[in-house]
Amino acid sequence: MTKWIISIGTGKSQRQLISQAKHMGFKIIGIDRDPDVNLVDDNLKISTYSQQGIIKELGDTILNREIAGVISRTSGPATLSAAKVAEFLKLPTATSIFAESVLSKSHLAKTAIRKNIETLKIVNIGQDLVWDEGLDLVIKPDQPILGKQNVYRVKSLSQYQDARKKAMHESFNKECICQKFIAGREIGVMIAVSRGRFLWHFIFEEIVEELVGGKFQGIGVKGPASRLKPYVKKSLLSSCLKFIENLKATGFLFFSFKVTEQNNIFLYEVNQGLSGDGIVDFLIPKIWPKVNFFELDVLLSIGEMPEFPSTSLFNQKVHSYLINQP
Repeated sequence: MTKWIISIGTGKSQRQLISQAKHMGFKIIGIDRDPDVNLVDDNLKISTYSQQGIIKELGDTILNREIAGVISRTSGPATLSAAKVAEFLKLPTATSIFAESVLSKSHLAKTAIRKNIETLKIVNIGQDLVWDEGLDLVIKPDQPILGKQNVYRVKSLSQYQDARKKAMHESFNKECICQKFIAGREIGVMIAVSRGRFLWHFIFEEIVEELVGGKFQGIGVKGPASRLKPYVKKSLLSSCLKFIENLKATGFLFFSFKVTEQNNIFLYEVNQGLSGDGIVDFLIPKIWPKVNFFELDVLLSIGEMPEFPSTSLFNQKVHSYLINQP
C-alpha cells in the first residue's frame, strides 16, 4: 500500500524537504492556503495557521490512505499546526507543548523559569510607560512571523515606543515582550531526538549585528562554535534536554542562547524542524557534504532512528556562511 506524508506548507522553504520525501517513495498531501499543486500529489487548501480547521478538513483527504508522518519546515503558528496534526494522527512530533514555546516568546520564558533554566528576564514597563534612566532593553514580537525583522535594542522612551509599535504590529497575537539587554555571543544548539531519546547535537554560532536605530540583523552563521569551554558546551546541551524532558519529542529542535564573557548562558528562543535556511542549506553542507539532513528529517518524522554524522569530523575547522555573500 502506498504510504503518504502530510506537509504543512508547500512554499519555497518546504520544496527540498517535500522533494526528498517523494524521492524516498512517499506521496505527499500538501496543506497550504495556496498549495503548489505541481509539487504535491494531493492538497488541502487551507491556511497553515488553522490548526482546528486542518484537523476538521483532513477526514476525506486521508480516508483509506496510510499516513506515515507529518513534515514541516515552517515558523510561527504553522509549527503548532504541524504538531497538532501529528498528535491527532498519533504520529511522531516535536509536540504541541514544545511548539507553544516556538510560537510565543513569553510562553518560552515561563517554561524556562518553571524548569529552572536561565533565560532573559522579561521587564514590565507598565501602561503608564514610566522610563527609568539607564534602562537597556530588547523589544521583540511575542509571536513573531518575520524572524528578527522587528527586534530592537532600545535605550530611551521614544525608541521604546517606536519599537513597541512595530513589534506589536508584526506579532500574531499583537503583543510584544521587553527583555533586559545582555551582551554576549549568540550560540545555537541543534539536536535530534526520537520519542524523547537524544540522538545527536551540533553547536554553532549566529553572527548578528546591531544596526543604527537599534535594529538587529542576522548576517550569517558559523560552526562548530569555537572558543567555548567544555563545561559551557555541557551546560548548553543539558539546558536543551531539560527543556524537553518528558515530552517524548521527535525531530530536529533548535535552541538559541546568549553566552556572556563570564560564560553565563541564557535561553531565549526555540525552533523545530530544519529551520534556519543559512544553517541547513549552506553551513551544514560545508561540514558534512555527504550527509542529507532532509532525508534524516523525513526518517525521524516516520519514527525511524537514522544514523547521524560524527562530530569528530570537525577537526577544529570552523566553517561559515555569510548572507548575501558567495
